[in-house]
Amino acid sequence: MDIAPTLYDLSLSEVEYTAAGISMLDRDKKHIAFNSNGFILSGDKAVLFNVENGEILYFNFDSKSKMLSITEQTDEHKFMLEYYKKIICASDMYINQK
Repeated sequence: MDIAPTLYDLSLSEVEYTAAGISMLDRDKKHIAFNSNGFILSGDKAVLFNVENGEILYFNFDSKSKMLSITEQTDEHKFMLEYYKKIICASDMYINQK
């Protein structure tokens, strides 16, 4: 999702464009990675969202131990989950468009 915006930055730096992701070269923006299992990771925070039952777990990531520890929701966790839901929704609408 972030590859196309990165290529746009490299080749079309003066052109406005619309993209679902953000350029990997943009260090000022928060990068959020996720997979189809509802695991969302950004910096030292992670969220596990169970699409089937709506259960949500929030984690902090310790870069030294490479371990996740369960924590309370923060504004950053909330933003990550909202971003994930918006991207999944937009992708679903695009894929199922006839």
